[in-house]
Amino acid sequence: MKQAKDKFALTVSDVKEYPATVLADLTNALKRSTGQRTVSLVDEYDAPIIAQANDIPAAKLNIKVLPGFYSAIKRLNQDRLIQFAFLTGVSKFPMASLFSRANVFDDISEYEDFANICEITMAEFEAHLPTPLAEMFDEGLFKNSGYTDFAFFRAALILMRYGYSWNGFDRILNPFSPLKAIHNKRLDHYWRASGTPSFLVKFIKSKPAKALKFDNISMSKASLKAQIVENLSLTPLLCQTGYLTLASPPSGEIHDLKIPNLKVRQA
Repeated sequence: MKQAKDKFALTVSDVKEYPATVLADLTNALKRSTGQRTVSLVDEYDAPIIAQANDIPAAKLNIKVLPGFYSAIKRLNQDRLIQFAFLTGVSKFPMASLFSRANVFDDISEYEDFANICEITMAEFEAHLPTPLAEMFDEGLFKNSGYTDFAFFRAALILMRYGYSWNGFDRILNPFSPLKAIHNKRLDHYWRASGTPSFLVKFIKSKPAKALKFDNISMSKASLKAQIVENLSLTPLLCQTGYLTLASPPSGEIHDLKIPNLKVRQA
């Protein structure tokens, strides 16, 4: 918000002290300046909470502050100042605790129509990536991969990154590393280098080694739903952060989970 404030030379409230008021001021100012409604994209809506996952009082304090911010989005939508709002996050927290005053949001993470909205499907991979990858492979740009045959190189690339699923049926591929390889003209451990969420590392380290389990896990659908910050569970966090995925379509209320691919297993 501060960047937009500075870019448009807008006079709004103090960003740190009154984030909800700043959002309202900024949205109104942009409407006056451009004549257009804004699109509000909130990445990692849960960051203020999970960043304090090991400090429960601080996390609870942020939970008290956030509803006011999100309710501002609701009011701006009702005033037709916001065209569209989209929120993403790593972890699920109860809608009632964060959005009690902004009950206009819809959780689409389990909707069948949006099962493949993240990452890319194999059909999309086949349609767009093999040609540039093959050309670069023939130019010798991927010699560090250790493969001399493109078919094996391609198969290994897919095997390492293919397998996550939102519905247990459709499998998707993380395009991060292939796209970075095309851009940098070199194969490397891009996804691993991008970093595991620090809160997850701290959370795992806080658990006894005997409590950790990453294969052949079955959990109820309710257990994988939103969590409360005072009683976080490791398995739902691993699922929500992409380190576990549905092994098969859910059978009733029970979900079977597995590590999605070799790249995640190595990480």
